Amino acid sequence: MKLPLTFGNRLLLRFLLPGAIVATGLSPLLHLLAGRLNVPVDSLYLFPATTLISGWILSLFDMPIYMIMEGRALWPKWLKERCMKTQRKKLDRWISKARNYEKNGNEAEATEMEVKAYRYPIGNGKYNSNSGVPTVVLPTELGNVIYGYETYSMVKYGADGVFFWERIWMGLDADLRREIDERQAICDSAVYSSFSCFVNTILFLIFSIFLMLSSIFSLDLASNLTAWQRAVEFLVVSLFFLVLWGVFYRAAVSTNFQFGERLKAMFDSNLDKLAISDALLMVSKRTGAIYTTTSFDPDNVMAAWRYLRWHKFRPPQAKSNINIEHAKKQNNK
Repeated sequence: MKLPLTFGNRLLLRFLLPGAIVATGLSPLLHLLAGRLNVPVDSLYLFPATTLISGWILSLFDMPIYMIMEGRALWPKWLKERCMKTQRKKLDRWISKARNYEKNGNEAEATEMEVKAYRYPIGNGKYNSNSGVPTVVLPTELGNVIYGYETYSMVKYGADGVFFWERIWMGLDADLRREIDERQAICDSAVYSSFSCFVNTILFLIFSIFLMLSSIFSLDLASNLTAWQRAVEFLVVSLFFLVLWGVFYRAAVSTNFQFGERLKAMFDSNLDKLAISDALLMVSKRTGAIYTTTSFDPDNVMAAWRYLRWHKFRPPQAKSNINIEHAKKQNNK
């Protein structure tokens, strides 16, 4: 669930730190290319320029980055399945600890474990009788936390949060919008930085292996020693970025949980801004369906969502949706 991007300090927060991390990883490669091309490079200007450009590119690829970090895209099947099992074990451990703490009368510890567990999606993330307990949907903790607050409104009210949040957003006052966007900017910064650190880990590892291989096939002893020294340095830097990746990943999980709680509260407090009466009126005119009320009701919300999102309608007692135009033709008959 992404809010509209705004310019200002929040945009700089999304740009500077992640961009600087990427620029650090690209510096050896850029200096190498400049040397091969005999192009003079001034690091005083190269690093800031690379930082801004990298940060801008990261913001452009916001959705793919989140999908990768959440485990929704570009994950090998075997790795995804293994990480799903790990996440299930982690969730089961939290729930088991909560129950044990409750039996022993440790309410504070039990609550802490339950809070961890209930960051994950409730049930299958849908408005039905299967909703009730936390479950694992994605192979990463970050992905499950984000999926948990994205499906919150669906589980609680039958409203697709990703779809309807944009419509609630339009009715919020400027100060509230700014506060929410500031919190999301912090989330984006942590996610982008974690992704950038992982990319740098791979880059510096490749640089290290390349230098090691080049020294093996070189006959110049002095060059070999220099190459090995640089290879070890790059390997150490790769390990450093690996550790930094873990730190930023934990920060991404924590900040997204806090942002999700605020987003849930905003949804609970602004249900009156979820205007569905006009959509229900159009569904009624096109299908002949009769709505006794156009107030906020899970069935009404679902009917409005089907029409606005998919241009579909579900007749009474039916188990599947039909195109609104087909329903219109049936009504005209």
